[in-house]
Amino acid sequence: MSKKKAQSKNRHKKLARKKQQRRAKVTGMRRAVSPKLNPHKKLALEITEFEDSGEYNWWLAHILNMANSDYTEGVWNPLFDIYGAQPTPSLENLQIAVMETHWDQEKKEWKGDSEVIASLLAQSPKTILNLRDVLINRVRESEKDMSLEAAFEEAKKPHQSAVWGYFEEIKAATASGPTREVEDAEKPESDTELD
Repeated sequence: MSKKKAQSKNRHKKLARKKQQRRAKVTGMRRAVSPKLNPHKKLALEITEFEDSGEYNWWLAHILNMANSDYTEGVWNPLFDIYGAQPTPSLENLQIAVMETHWDQEKKEWKGDSEVIASLLAQSPKTILNLRDVLINRVRESEKDMSLEAAFEEAKKPHQSAVWGYFEEIKAATASGPTREVEDAEKPESDTELD
């Protein structure tokens, strides 16, 4: 192979790597990893990067803000101020704020529909990453001609309609789910007791 061909090939590889890195950075979505890694390792790297970059805490706070607000009544009631130049709260601070706001210390139970917020708070980085992708897809479905990058930025906005509506659906599905009352089970007819 001639020297010029080798230089040209190296230049093309370098440009392709830069393009891939730019695409991953611009979209903020999926990490550009080596195609030689198996899917499980790629996912593990993606989750680790999501968590280490602070995106996990930001998206968790954003999701909690959406769930805490009332879409039906149009009441935007965020728990966290993350939309300006404010720093993203740590996971510990997210947990403390939710407990202080939604946990009834006297009754030792969640207030109102706070169980949805508590269950979201307990989700793993993998689940929050998947939920983030669902939200971005919801935005893209609502705006047919929107690019992935634009949908990503739109999903991050406070009280974004498609995203906010999704959490209202979750709350409604949770509220109409199975009842919490447990009926007394019929006693067995035999007289024997179990040890």
